[in-house]
Amino acid sequence: MFIIEVIPLVKIASLNSQTLTYFSSQRPEVGALVLASLGKSEIKAIVKSVEPLENIKIQIKKDYFKLKPISKIISDGPIINQYQMELCQWLSDYYISPIGIALKLFIPKNILRSKKPVIQKISDSHSAIEKQNKKFLPILFYSEERVKKYLEIIKKTIRQNQQVLFLVPEIGQISKYLPHLEKISKNTIAFHSDIKGSQEKKYWQEVNQGKVDIVIGTRTSLFLPFNNLGLIILDEEENESYKSWDQHPKYHARTVALKLAEILNSEIILGSRTPSLESILRAQQGKYEFLRQATKQKSDLNISIVDMKEEIRKSNFSIFSEELQEKLIKTISDNKKAILFMNRKGSATAILCRDCGHIIKCQDCESPMVYHKTLGSRTNLLACHYCGKTMIPPAVCPKCKSWRIKYVGSGTQKAIEELKKIGKDKINPVIIDSDIAPTKKEQEQIEQDFAKGKYNVLIGTQLLFSLNLAPEDISLAAIVLADPLFNMPEYRSPERLAQIIQKISFLAKETLIQTYNPDLRLFNFLKNNNFNDFIAEEIKHRKSLFYPPFSEIIKLTFSHKNLDAAKRETAELKRKVQKAIPGVRMLGPAPALTPKIKNKYFWHLIMKIKPESSAEKKIIQELITPDWSVDVEPLSLL
Repeated sequence: MFIIEVIPLVKIASLNSQTLTYFSSQRPEVGALVLASLGKSEIKAIVKSVEPLENIKIQIKKDYFKLKPISKIISDGPIINQYQMELCQWLSDYYISPIGIALKLFIPKNILRSKKPVIQKISDSHSAIEKQNKKFLPILFYSEERVKKYLEIIKKTIRQNQQVLFLVPEIGQISKYLPHLEKISKNTIAFHSDIKGSQEKKYWQEVNQGKVDIVIGTRTSLFLPFNNLGLIILDEEENESYKSWDQHPKYHARTVALKLAEILNSEIILGSRTPSLESILRAQQGKYEFLRQATKQKSDLNISIVDMKEEIRKSNFSIFSEELQEKLIKTISDNKKAILFMNRKGSATAILCRDCGHIIKCQDCESPMVYHKTLGSRTNLLACHYCGKTMIPPAVCPKCKSWRIKYVGSGTQKAIEELKKIGKDKINPVIIDSDIAPTKKEQEQIEQDFAKGKYNVLIGTQLLFSLNLAPEDISLAAIVLADPLFNMPEYRSPERLAQIIQKISFLAKETLIQTYNPDLRLFNFLKNNNFNDFIAEEIKHRKSLFYPPFSEIIKLTFSHKNLDAAKRETAELKRKVQKAIPGVRMLGPAPALTPKIKNKYFWHLIMKIKPESSAEKKIIQELITPDWSVDVEPLSLL
């Protein structure tokens, strides 16, 4: 008889105790998949430990009959190996997430869903590999042209019969590198969240069996069962798509990749042409090896700033300044192309009543509805970008019945209307955003049409930076309005704006930035190609306010259908945390930026703790209930 401790692959009532104990007459292997009863349900679980009954203390021996039996041993051997179990435990502790939820990241979806999954056990050969004496320091590779260097290191790793994991932030960027990697090894696979269940399981087994040399994929690739991983490359390390924001645990792929490299003693390269401030500081501190490659073409960024207040004084009420209009016309006349970056989708950001000031909001989310002249196959709609609800714009104000309704703000579709006014038939613009082109196939088609010259002006949001655009074909790039990018009360806003400006500048010979705040210090740094001084100032600013990388931020969110209940619960948790952790720095309680989504009110608590403060995280884990959402390293504090 054996006492079996298992990790349920479901969220259970208590965050503090995430393992359950059963008995079995058979001895499953650690890491095996089993079926066990929990209440009236049957759940899948992973075996954490197995002990013969005679080894257990006398009291447990006397009480063992109170334990339930394991219902079924599903897999003959482990489907989670030793290093994955170690990584999973770290994920659970670091991101304050139930370990069973973290474990699900490592298991193919069709194994989790199937009632009778056919499973081939995985090997634990990584544990048997003799660890090298050399400890690899993470490398920050700061370069615009990184591909050649990547390929050299990958070839070297493959010659040593080791596997390579090449991470990209978005699925669309896999095609940029895949042809190069397939030339190095035919045993190359592309792995991402859109892969179907049977294919996912096939790749999962082939990676573990050593049949795959190179995996290129998104953040989900981190959880494949590698048997000899020698190199991890994480390209565009600053990209926010590496953060899992929509499911738990809300991990950051960069942080997990660094931990995986540490566990397996693998080389790891963080590559970027606009690295994050955190990574730059770690390189300056000697925690990363700093490898900087001078760029051949963009040593000097040609950036100009336009003061939009002057345009108002000149009675120019267009979203395009006179200078931008002139440069657009010249660009098109010279048979060149232009790209326009906008932070908003749609035609207008809100509909406002000019008499009473009422703004049309989503009834379920209390978020201003965005006007779209076209939305898929439909026209003239208001849309909520949180819950997806749409409605026909009202003819009069719902509050005061005034007909004086104004469409305020500007989005990608508004830019199309303005371009038609200034360019007439010469400008052929196209929009690329997640509403106009929600699928990768549609995005690739727009990209190809722009490359072939069908369109000469490309208007887009952040999606622009995931495209494979040819800078030699683009004469002009413009940020139509920079102000929304730095006016958000977020400590990362200056860094994000700097990265966007740099990225868009790399795509064209000339960059124009329109703003109502031309004296912003960041603009002076960038105009003078003085990014290093900007970084130094930002580091000093963050240190004085105890923001990352000098601290670690935890965002705790509570939601409830009753507003008072949400406020009360958040305030109570703050009191408990301050009592348990004297001197802890906390912000809030405060409502979320969008305080109501799908008829629930959202309230936040923000904690700033010292990096790697496992003791404080343990206390938080003990204080919160499963109703709380925890986000360590949040992208936004709002």
